[in-house]
Amino acid sequence: MLISSKDSEINIKFPEKKFNSFVTEIGIKDDKDMTKEQLRKILILSIESFLNGSFSTDQLSSICSKFWDQSLKVGEELHDIFDAGSELAFYIRHPKSLSTFNSFLIDLINFYESETEKPN
Repeated sequence: MLISSKDSEINIKFPEKKFNSFVTEIGIKDDKDMTKEQLRKILILSIESFLNGSFSTDQLSSICSKFWDQSLKVGEELHDIFDAGSELAFYIRHPKSLSTFNSFLIDLINFYESETEKPN
């Protein structure tokens, strides 16, 4: 994933190994055409990994960026969360925009809490 601003570019490596463990756990056969439920589970696992310290902000942002396009197909609410997550890696590097970073992070945490509190 490439993060660009007028002053610099940063290339962030996609967390392939961790992502593959998510794919296995969820039982995804094709990550190019995922269902709404599969995307929701990838997002929950990614946020959970971030919250427990096994994912960095950049890794969470990379996962969200990877599925940003696919999330357009499954509904605005889920797409908005992938969009917020995809922006974290950019805004954390721009101190004048930390309120935007905080807003996006709160959106992700609120989504995670609302999804994990639902009865199975």
